[in-house]
Amino acid sequence: MPTRTRSDSPNKNAEATPLPPAVQDGSSHTVMLVEDNELVARGLNRLLTLNGYQTVVFNSGTPAIEYAQHHTPSAAVVDLHLPDLSGLVLIRNLRDRFGPDVPIIVCSGDTSMSTLNSLRHVGATFFLPKPVRGSQLIEEMKKWIAT
Repeated sequence: MPTRTRSDSPNKNAEATPLPPAVQDGSSHTVMLVEDNELVARGLNRLLTLNGYQTVVFNSGTPAIEYAQHHTPSAAVVDLHLPDLSGLVLIRNLRDRFGPDVPIIVCSGDTSMSTLNSLRHVGATFFLPKPVRGSQLIEEMKKWIAT
């Protein structure tokens, strides 16, 4: 079962980039986050919620695919190396289900040329190497999610 979070009142000590315009207007965007490393998942989840995004977090690919059968998020952030299936397989499956309008942002430490070349063939929208710079992820979210 996914973990759903929402942060309407961020921690005053935490530094957050400004909220996307759609969130400032009172609407919200849901981001599917698929990351098997619990520490990284918590960090990305916190970053996204502090910036006004709702998140649905998965630690493996199969439950993410099951969720995608009935839900379409505003964006997906996906790791490539998952315990149950390749992130490339997951991305292809999500792209087939979501169509071209939902951005799929890949965050991975795997920067090999073969992996990077594969991303466009499976439908990834953008790649961010780990460790992920939070400001860059939020910038990409604002750029790719239609407001």
